[in-house]
Amino acid sequence: MQWMCILILSSICFSGCVRVKEVFIPTACQIPKRENPIKTGDLAQDVKNILIYSEGIAKDLEFCRGNEPHMR
Repeated sequence: MQWMCILILSSICFSGCVRVKEVFIPTACQIPKRENPIKTGDLAQDVKNILIYSEGIAKDLEFCRGNEPHMR
């Protein structure tokens, strides 16, 4: 009986020490590197090129995560 009390008390004391943490494992993804947008000097065109570039990177990341098919 005394051992059972010690076991229960120790399990209660040490239960706060256990923390679950999600661990991400890097995986190889065979997508070619995108070329950086070229500066044209026209602000509107440069912003458009940067937005197209960032959307492409987001689609590549979704493909590597397995969320949607890769279309380039």
